[in-house]
Amino acid sequence: MVSRERFTERELQESSAWLESGEDREMKELRERQYEALERAVAALEPQDRFLISAFYEEGRSIADLEQITGMTQANVKVRLFRCRNRLARMLKTDKDLEK
Repeated sequence: MVSRERFTERELQESSAWLESGEDREMKELRERQYEALERAVAALEPQDRFLISAFYEEGRSIADLEQITGMTQANVKVRLFRCRNRLARMLKTDKDLEK
């Protein structure tokens, strides 16, 4: 049987300080830039596509919910979400290429 090691208060503080180090700040800044790029890309979508993306991913609505709300079939909702994801990926790739 493997015993678990308990961390001392000092070890926890040291690991916390490491997490707040420059590497962590760099990762946080990278995530913020990625999030901002995603927000710009979503804002550039057509209103109905923007609604589908935000309702599905941010609000957690199901395909069935979106079918009832939009009047589209479930297959159409899935296709639109697929196309929106592809469009967002292309926009984000272009945005990433522009940063270089």
